[in-house]
Amino acid sequence: MKKIKSLLLFLLIFIIASCSAIENRSSLDSEVSIASSTSYTANDDTLGTRSNSDWRERLSPDELEIESQKPGMDTSTEDPIIWPPEKTGYSVNINNYDVAGDKAKYLLRVELRPGGDIHEYPKVSYFIDLKEIKNIEGFYEISESSIVPKVIQPYVLRVSEDGKKALLIYKYPTKEKDNIIEVFDIVNQKVIYQYKTQYRYLDKLCIKSSPNLEYLLLPTSGEYDYSVFVDVINNKELKIYTSPRDIISPDGKKTAVIITTNSKKVLQIRDLLTGELHDEIKLNAEEAYLTQWHPSGKILYYTIQGSFFYDINRKEIVPIGQYFYEPVMSPDGRYVAYYIDEEAGPFFPLYYGRHWLYKECGYNQGLYVKDLLTNELVQIAPIYASEYGAYNMIPLEWIYVGKNFDNEANRFCFPLESDISYVAMSSSNDGSYVIDGEIGTAWWEDFDYLPEDELEFSEYDGGIGEWIKIYKCRQVKIPEIDLTHFYFPTYYLEPMRLKGIKIINGYAKNKEIYKANNRVKKVEVILTDGTSYIFDLKDNTLDFQTLDFGETVETRDVTIKILDIYEGSKFNDTCISEIELITD
Repeated sequence: MKKIKSLLLFLLIFIIASCSAIENRSSLDSEVSIASSTSYTANDDTLGTRSNSDWRERLSPDELEIESQKPGMDTSTEDPIIWPPEKTGYSVNINNYDVAGDKAKYLLRVELRPGGDIHEYPKVSYFIDLKEIKNIEGFYEISESSIVPKVIQPYVLRVSEDGKKALLIYKYPTKEKDNIIEVFDIVNQKVIYQYKTQYRYLDKLCIKSSPNLEYLLLPTSGEYDYSVFVDVINNKELKIYTSPRDIISPDGKKTAVIITTNSKKVLQIRDLLTGELHDEIKLNAEEAYLTQWHPSGKILYYTIQGSFFYDINRKEIVPIGQYFYEPVMSPDGRYVAYYIDEEAGPFFPLYYGRHWLYKECGYNQGLYVKDLLTNELVQIAPIYASEYGAYNMIPLEWIYVGKNFDNEANRFCFPLESDISYVAMSSSNDGSYVIDGEIGTAWWEDFDYLPEDELEFSEYDGGIGEWIKIYKCRQVKIPEIDLTHFYFPTYYLEPMRLKGIKIINGYAKNKEIYKANNRVKKVEVILTDGTSYIFDLKDNTLDFQTLDFGETVETRDVTIKILDIYEGSKFNDTCISEIELITD
């Protein structure tokens, strides 16, 4: 009897599994069938196809950045869904736009991308004026609504360099209607071009454009080695054999792509219409990602080592930032914006087996702008979000605004009258223990925190190279963040004027615990601009030790990096109990 029951149970499971497989196959077939019916705005007689060749590297579906699908929408209601959503009913300040084409002033568009444990919070974009960063102390963000009306902000992928147009994406929550890509004239409130597709994963990785959105490269539905080239001005389309990795030249005549050859990356530049190879450049990198084709003839990309550009005219590769990622060059070619943080880029160089890089460069995270003429590097102070994590600041693009654009009239971020707070981050464990005012607690360097593959090729160093970074913060008001279903306090980094720091070395709860664990023997104290001071710490003292800079300095953060240790009698964890800042 038991055997019969077991057999019946096995048959039941087999039938359920088979039905599930059939259902999945049916769903897949349905998707492919729908995908083949992509519609275009351009006339059918303008849609051509460039001949196939074997020079492209095929991009598999597994390599695409897959987004989570939104929940299905009930379309059985009596009121039909307006698709795409209406964009009327807004007004713009024409003085904010560079209608005359003076190109006298441009802003950097930045995205606040949730990181850490706050990924469920919305992304927020805003602008900064590079020229005022050095002249004021924080709170300089400019609201995106000064250029992009709020009614279309949720759909904006890119803003044109002239600031007057936006590339919009409408993702329908189910497969009942097409997803839509639009080039929209913000000032005149009209659609310039529209593209409908059943392709579901629309993002900046697969949608490329020229700076002013005259030319586009768009994905086809279900064909990963084809794209649609769009001449927006003439409303013409051409289906070409290419890769979603490609970027398009500002004049719409060439494409650039990075492919793999012999496990190394190669940059190829080709004629867009014919596929003819114009240039091929070895990048000497295992991973590389394109970000921008600048009108000056520079193609920007980044690898795990940092940011670079290939100068087409001089035929040379130029490094522009070690360990900095996603570079975007200003319209005049003078500045480049990029960033680094604990999750910098799609290959996560600061985690997952590359802890050495985190220890080496962890105190430099943030958004930076580099002056390519003077090599000056300016750090844009990041915004933090209480204990839940930080918003990463990602550079998107530079746009021109009217020469009389009023920054003060379009402010985005406002300080609140609240107490000053301090935040401590660390390369290992919770850094907040050093600023909690409790002698009975301590920060310690955790042996178990290190990745296994690092332990395989290096001996454990007892905490040498680890760091603690301390920020001074003030709470700010950002309506697009604060008006969520949670109370979400947001903090801005304030500059500090410091004379030095005080430190209680080791785990100072009592003498026995102090001796049992490692203590710090030598530290390097590092400021935002890279200025550093080296100090030797005394052993066998459970009191504060003063580390005097000998001058008053201004900085947005201070990093304490361990250079040497006193070994503990029992444990190999290096500890620090308290750190206090000596302010001016």
